Amino acid sequence: MRFAIFVFLVYFCRNADFEPNLCDKEMITQCDEYAVCCDIGKGQYGCCPFTNGICCPGFHTCCPSGFQCTDSGTCKRI
Repeated sequence: MRFAIFVFLVYFCRNADFEPNLCDKEMITQCDEYAVCCDIGKGQYGCCPFTNGICCPGFHTCCPSGFQCTDSGTCKRI
C-alpha cells in the first residue's frame, strides 16, 4: 500500500500543472508556490517562506503577513 501511494505522489507531482514562481528574468531563482521572492541585492534573490510575506529591505530576512520589518531587520506585529 505504501508503495502505491508513493508511486501516485511521484506521478502526480511530475504531471501537475504548477506555475513556476520565478524571481528573476534569468530564471535562476525559483521559490515555492506560496513563497515570496525577495531582492537581496547585486542581482540575487531569496525566498521568503511566508504566504504574503514582506521582504525586509537591506536585510536577508522577511516577515509574515501582519508584521512589519524594523530598522534592525526583525519583525514587529502591526
